[in-house]
Formats: sequence, C-alpha cells, structure tokens
Amino acid sequence: MSRKNFHGKLYVVTGASRGIGREIARVLLQRGAEVVGVGRSEDLLRRFKKEYASFSYIVSDLSQEGSGLELASELEGMGVKGLINNAGYAWWGDPFRMPPSEVRRMTQLMFLTSVELSRALIEDLKGGEVVNIISAVVHVRMKKLTVYGAVKTALHYYTLASRPYYKKRGVHLMGVYPGPVRTEFFSHPSFPKNGLFLERFAVSPERVARAVIRGIERGSRSVYVPWYLRVMSFR
Repeated sequence: MSRKNFHGKLYVVTGASRGIGREIARVLLQRGAEVVGVGRSEDLLRRFKKEYASFSYIVSDLSQEGSGLELASELEGMGVKGLINNAGYAWWGDPFRMPPSEVRRMTQLMFLTSVELSRALIEDLKGGEVVNIISAVVHVRMKKLTVYGAVKTALHYYTLASRPYYKKRGVHLMGVYPGPVRTEFFSHPSFPKNGLFLERFAVSPERVARAVIRGIERGSRSVYVPWYLRVMSFR
C-alpha cells in the first residue's frame, strides 16, 4: 500500500472544535494537509489554530437550515479535496419527550447538511474523498437513541446507495462506524448523570482519527472502530 500524499491538500472537517473532529484535523495537519475546521466554538477553534499554521476555521452552526449551502459558498473555489462530515450529537431517552425542534436540528446537522455540503462541493472534490462519520449504532436497536440512530441510519443508507454516483464524478465516498468514543458525546443534559455502561468500552478519539486516515489511504468503503464491530454489519 502506497502512503497517500496529504501534503498541501485542503480538507474540511466539521465538528472540528473538539472530539473526533479535532483529532482528525490534527492527524491531517501532521501529515502536511491544510485544514479548514468548522464548528460553533470560536474560542476552541482559535486555540487550536495557535498550534498549527495550516489550520483555519469557520464558525458555523450546521444544525440550521441552509447552513450547509452557506458554508459551501464560503468554500467555493478554495480547491477542497477532502470533506469530513463529522459534526453531531445525541439525545438520550424517550423519543416522545424529545422536543420537535431537537428532532429537526439533529436531522439537519447529521444528515441534510452532510448531503448538501458534499453535493455542493462535488466539482472541487474530484480526485478526493468524502468521509461520513456515521456510527455502529446503525446495526443495533437502542431505544434510548431512537432519533440519533434513525438519522445515522439515513446517512448510512445514503453513503451506501450513492457511492457509485460519487465514484462516477471522481470522488471516493467512505463511511466510518465508531462504537462508543471518549468525547463529550455523553455529556449532553439528556444523558444519565451517573454515566452509562457503554462508556466502559469507549475508545479514544485519537484512535478513531488514525483509523479514518488509514481508511482514506487504503480507499476503504467502510471503517469500523474498533475493527471487530464490523461483524455487526453481517447481521
């Protein structure tokens, strides 16, 4: 396997202010790429920029309708060669107690914006890749993560079914399926204050980031973290 040359190539990473997104951005920068990080926390993005000269950022709330197209217009003509759709969060509990506004927000952030961005940037992305950070939850039923699982399943199906159309346009489309990850994912107010058993099995965001880069290098269609979660896809 030849080592992919990331040097000088421009990647856009959503949800880059913390967690998986920040670590993916870090590995890309260490490999010589230029990265535009997108997130809501300007303070965190500004602090990260102090570490890397090749990092720039755009502050945007991608859970808002039309935000994907607005971001794409800002990126137009910059020569983006990689898009990492990572931004997301979860709401834990009875779906009937979940505010309708949260359902719309979650759907916009983790599905509609991801689709809008990759479609709008498709010409620039020719010869590059789109990476959708999905979740291993698409292969199981978790009644406390009903809406999160449904939205991630939509992104999973889109990734599988639309891959030939991206390939036709010279863009590789990859899905990433992490299990529990040690991030602020579990800190949302809807989650139990005493934690969840799932957190015992959580991997580091750095591990996910390394797996993503390996997947890009290998031209993988799907990446599971840890790798053994792939057996879930055979059910």
